[in-house]
Amino acid sequence: MSRSLGALATFTLLRLMRRRRIYASRAALLEGVAQTRRVGPAAPPSGLADVSVTMGTRDGCPVYVLRPARREVQVQVLYLHGGAYCRPITRFHWHLLIDLARRANAEILVPLYPLAPEACGLSALHFVSGLHTEWASRAAAPTVLMGDSAGGGLALALAVACRDEGRVAAERLMLITPWVDVAVPSAEAQRIDASDPMLALDGVRAAGELYAGELGVAHPSISPARADLRGLPSMTMYVGGCDVLGPDALEMAAQARSAGVVVDLQVQPDMMHVWPLLGFREARDARSHMVATLRNLSA
Repeated sequence: MSRSLGALATFTLLRLMRRRRIYASRAALLEGVAQTRRVGPAAPPSGLADVSVTMGTRDGCPVYVLRPARREVQVQVLYLHGGAYCRPITRFHWHLLIDLARRANAEILVPLYPLAPEACGLSALHFVSGLHTEWASRAAAPTVLMGDSAGGGLALALAVACRDEGRVAAERLMLITPWVDVAVPSAEAQRIDASDPMLALDGVRAAGELYAGELGVAHPSISPARADLRGLPSMTMYVGGCDVLGPDALEMAAQARSAGVVVDLQVQPDMMHVWPLLGFREARDARSHMVATLRNLSA
């Protein structure tokens, strides 16, 4: 299927903006990180009539909760945002999460976990693991552990950690173009690099090194595709063919299936990184699939 006009326009705009330049090199990555620190994370929209938004803190980090304002919660989601482990949450994340809260009657917990380079190694995983323990103990509806890009990798690492501790991460994992190996070892990624409108391998790999710190990029808690995947919850995963992170995600999905994990793999060969967060037809189709998956859990 050819790209929609909206998708074609988005690809063109990203290339005209030279969006991938923020990952062109380690220096470009650090310059972009410094800019995001001056601006700060995006705040959720205010004045929503049908979704309530509250904020608390944990260990000095903001933690938001989105809830349907006048409907019963049908599913509970812990969402970990992307941003190469070093960039904060964006308005595109909030638009997706508000849509899911509305359409799936979802309560969504959104922690702004510690970012690299200020925090590295296991800092983010330890933070979300402690939060997850409390969240899971209070769950009163079916649970989903969800994330995009780096947040998808962190969600997978958290699921592995929960399994190793003898507890269940969630009833389902939902991973949006996840970054499952921060070294991006796939040879196919090199071929895709020139056509990816959002990511560039040099900066992405530099971000992975910042996140890993002294643990190193091969550590399975940093690159969970290298972990034992047996015993994980069923997962839904969205992968784009124009995304340098896609080949490693596809390989991880195959490994998970071989380990006995049920994987609902949604592949769009013509799509970019994190396309479900955007607004064109293919993104809306992916969101509708997410909503249906969440509703099926509550049913």
